Amino acid sequence: MTRTDDRLERWDHCGAYARVEVNALDANDLRVTSRKCRDRFCPTCARERSTRIAASVASKVTGQHHRFVTLTIRHHGEPLRELIDKLLTSFRALRRTPLWRTTVKAGAAFLEIKHSNGWHPHLHLITLGSYMPHAELRMMWLKVTGDSSVVDIRLIRDAAITVKYICKYASKPLDHTVIFDRDALAEAVETLKGRKLLWTFGSWRGWTFDEEVDPKCWITLCSLDALLLLARRGDAQAVLVLSKLRRHLKWVEMDESLNLSKSSGQPP
Repeated sequence: MTRTDDRLERWDHCGAYARVEVNALDANDLRVTSRKCRDRFCPTCARERSTRIAASVASKVTGQHHRFVTLTIRHHGEPLRELIDKLLTSFRALRRTPLWRTTVKAGAAFLEIKHSNGWHPHLHLITLGSYMPHAELRMMWLKVTGDSSVVDIRLIRDAAITVKYICKYASKPLDHTVIFDRDALAEAVETLKGRKLLWTFGSWRGWTFDEEVDPKCWITLCSLDALLLLARRGDAQAVLVLSKLRRHLKWVEMDESLNLSKSSGQPP
């Protein structure tokens, strides 16, 4: 088994051994957690990580004019490595242009990769600065890439929309068209080895997306499977815990972050 195969195997088991935990200081504060692979490409772990990144970036743009920019490049069947190199080289060239330097003060970049009849890497950007005409950005992007002119730029004023966009970009650097294609996934993982998936530029350069440390002390009650089994048998305590999870919307969170078909762990 290659190193990449071993890595993908860990992805397959991410979300296993789901368990129910309670806050040591508040019996009504419950959550469902599980074993995580902590891989930066894993969709399950990425969703969890993206909420922290979103909160961090949102705090930076609150009360300021910011924009979402998407930069794409044309493809002609080139290998993913070649396309990413071209995308990043073109982005560096764009940041050296007078247009960019006079309109963008700071920002963060998110790399996203899709695969459908070839590779489609593109950049999603959050920028702070002044108005940049779409037509001028389009012309400048065509100039630095040589053959690509598809760009998008929009002003965002709503913090909730900002968080939504960031969660989307940060949680899926590899699109589902890559995740569910084993060969494409293996190539993407190998190509992106050592590369950043998100980074900052301008006056934000050097700022990192710090992860929030949970100050709560959590105690394991039982495995998720054990809780569901007891609830089905009519155990009053299990039914109560399950109702609390649903009431606090943890059930929705659990459905999105855990693969319940793989949650069979040993009860404590």
